[in-house]
Amino acid sequence: MPPRSRSSLRRVLLWSIVGASVGAVVLTALVTVGLTRIGAPQRTIDALRGEASNIADVASGLPCTDVNRPALLARQLGARARFVPDGSQRFLSRVTQDEGRAVILGRDVYFAAVPATICGRTGKLFVFTAVRDAPVLPVGFGRRLLLAGLIALGGSAAIAYALARRMSRPLLELAEAARTFNVPAAPADSDPLEVAELKESFAGMVTDLRDARDREKTFLLSISHELRTPLTAIRGYAEALADGTARRPRQAGEVMLGESKRLERLVQDLLDLGRIEAGEFSIDPRRVDLRDVAASVVDALRPIAKEQDVALVLDAPKAVVVRTDPDRVHQMIANLVENAMRVTPAKRSVHVEVADDCVRVRDEGPGLDAQDLAHAFERFYLWRRYRGDRPVGTGLGLAIVGELARRLDVKMSIDSDGKNGTSFEMHFDGS
Repeated sequence: MPPRSRSSLRRVLLWSIVGASVGAVVLTALVTVGLTRIGAPQRTIDALRGEASNIADVASGLPCTDVNRPALLARQLGARARFVPDGSQRFLSRVTQDEGRAVILGRDVYFAAVPATICGRTGKLFVFTAVRDAPVLPVGFGRRLLLAGLIALGGSAAIAYALARRMSRPLLELAEAARTFNVPAAPADSDPLEVAELKESFAGMVTDLRDARDREKTFLLSISHELRTPLTAIRGYAEALADGTARRPRQAGEVMLGESKRLERLVQDLLDLGRIEAGEFSIDPRRVDLRDVAASVVDALRPIAKEQDVALVLDAPKAVVVRTDPDRVHQMIANLVENAMRVTPAKRSVHVEVADDCVRVRDEGPGLDAQDLAHAFERFYLWRRYRGDRPVGTGLGLAIVGELARRLDVKMSIDSDGKNGTSFEMHFDGS
């Protein structure tokens, strides 16, 4: 099925506003005509009253010769006017109202009567017209209404075009920015509030996507380098063992074993980080004592610390009970302690302290510069920053800690003066 052609927003807005204007004009015209028709009888009677007053004024000056002759008086007053003297027995003398609608001599008429004196005789002067002959609308009303409608439609079309163009222009700019993946122009002073907010939000989104894309490129490059180094070592020693040129097979095996463990740790970190970001890991919050979790981490890592000749010190004088997932917290503390042991020189100490809803891991290594503190939990940041200068891991341990902290609502903070070690703090909600 072929795709349906779409109308532009400008066209939709233009025709919508013009259509609404046409509807408003037509509705206004119908209401105006209806109200005008309702008021037609009263307008006719008002006109008859004015005509009767004028005729009465003129009739008062008529010559009085043969004034008693009805035919002559009728010719002088006109076919639509009748003078009824006081005391007359004519049919009109029985009409008590001064104006209105009545059936007179079998005719349905509108009429109006005013007092008049003609040739010294007082009475009433009637002026009437047939109902069917009375105009429903004022003279020229249709032309004026049509002209007003055309002016309104023309004005609304011009306003609709300008408004549609103004509203569609920023959206077209955003569409072009999306196609080219560029940050849109800053909001203009004439842009409505919603359009300005949309532009700012879109600009922020493009900036975030660019940063994410750059981080992804850096991540892939770093991973490629990290995988290539141990694989190269393993392949080299494996080839030497295979062709019999390895002079120290035991040393070759130890190197291959160490590099394999490094690869295993890197792959495991990647899997853990991927599961965390994808939300494919469970959280089982319950009330736990942070002192017990920290103690289990210290007991598990003490043999490694002994091999590195680093003292692992636990300072947890009292119980600190919080509601969290003990397994995830164990993983976070373990990553921090391993990172601390890696940078701590021999004969120095790594301290794990638990107090006041906080777990602090403090090392006695070279510390971090002030510019590193805001980026320490980014993937491979410290690995790229300090590789070659100090021992580094896979570059993902602190990133895993940062992701777990966000998932568990644990607030992380780092303190270092760049010389005397680094302190990582995990702040828990005590509820």
